[in-house]
Amino acid sequence: MNLSTASRTFQLLSRILDSRTPTEPFLPPAGEKRPLPLRDPQQPLPRATPESQGVSSRHIQRFLEELDRGRDLYPQDVLVLRNGRVLCAAAWGAQDLRAVKYTFSACKSVVSLAVGLLIDDGNLSVTEQVADIFDGEGGLKRRLRGMTVEDLLTMRSGALFTEAEALTETDWVRRFLSSTLKGEPGTEFAYNSLNTYMLSVIVRRRSGMDLTDLLQQRLFKPMGITDVLWERCPMGVEKGGWGLYIRAEDLAKLGQLVMDGGLWRGERLLSRSYLRAALTPRAVPPASTGDFNYGYQIWVGRSENTFLFNGMLGQNVLGFSDSGILVVTHAGADTDFQESRYFEIASRYFGGQFPARLPEDPPARGRRPVRLQPSRRGAGQPGGALPPGLRRPRWRGGLGGPAAGGAAGPPQQLRRRPGLRGGGGEGRRAGAHLPGAGRPLPPARGAGPACRHPAGLPGGRVPDGGPGPVYPR
Repeated sequence: MNLSTASRTFQLLSRILDSRTPTEPFLPPAGEKRPLPLRDPQQPLPRATPESQGVSSRHIQRFLEELDRGRDLYPQDVLVLRNGRVLCAAAWGAQDLRAVKYTFSACKSVVSLAVGLLIDDGNLSVTEQVADIFDGEGGLKRRLRGMTVEDLLTMRSGALFTEAEALTETDWVRRFLSSTLKGEPGTEFAYNSLNTYMLSVIVRRRSGMDLTDLLQQRLFKPMGITDVLWERCPMGVEKGGWGLYIRAEDLAKLGQLVMDGGLWRGERLLSRSYLRAALTPRAVPPASTGDFNYGYQIWVGRSENTFLFNGMLGQNVLGFSDSGILVVTHAGADTDFQESRYFEIASRYFGGQFPARLPEDPPARGRRPVRLQPSRRGAGQPGGALPPGLRRPRWRGGLGGPAAGGAAGPPQQLRRRPGLRGGGGEGRRAGAHLPGAGRPLPPARGAGPACRHPAGLPGGRVPDGGPGPVYPR
């Protein structure tokens, strides 16, 4: 950090901490976010009953209940997939799975996919030196001349120009290239979102198009990913390391692409060789970050065969490669990296082996489903009885309407948990959609309450052709 940048950063922090006056930014704000529609995803992922994919509906129900009980997890939405099929979709309170959501560092892994496209095309190599790509720019430090594309991918560039300083600078490329280095490039893991930003710039230079345009042409369009927006730096380049707006189900599609080795519905979109390299541990972060090593902008499990797109507050695309289970979550928890106990919970429920399928339970099909509708006003009515053996979760906020075929109890006002971040209003009741709930179909064997997702996926109904449900830090 040079003296002018240090001075501006100190002044900005002073403004933020001064509660007497509004914080004035150093750089003029640019209104760039266009309205993004609230609608179902295009090319929705296929739906299947959990049992048809070897997972018990009751098992998923218990997973949702444990997330809901956690006083430090603050879940917003959850998708559970196996073999590319959605087994469960759940949303809490006013959260809506049709909504395009802001993504923090989970989108670093999306940048990695774009880099892989360039490598597949022969337009980039991980061994290329950054100095050769930016020859003559930014007053390159001599030590920086040894920095490679792989050093950026693995967070081992050593550059000390970070997100905090970027708030006071307009030319991020110049400042990065002239940055002070900590150690030699390629030697030490130091998490820095500006490494990902530089990859975004490299994608633009080598492909001749913006990062978003390349992804749109090569991945988003074939996969039916729409209504995507990526925030840009003051020079007009996508930030890369944060700032992606994308639906949860569309983010799940990208996780499934990684799970399937670059194949999408039988079509090769990304090479298996690049993904194999991206999921190979390259750097060892401190143990305090969690039980994951780091590959090419994708976290890789240390003790399990897993991969992870990970962002602050609880944004995760967690893939269990041995079982083919993918769990996508958004939350409002005050955590970075993999500090949250969510990862222990997810591993306990979905780590290890699962059978190919489980038998359905005909007696369970005779039960009428319980529909959990979220209240958007903070008050409501408790639902009816749950199937035997299941306890009603301690939903926060308003409780939804009566169960199908059951009498409603008296209205009840519940207290909102203090410190809730990103909860989307007072309503914190979860609406889950397990397969068989949309027509409505009765729950499969061992299922908890078959529930409608508050938004409907897609269109609020399960297609008649088959039961449906159900990565800055």
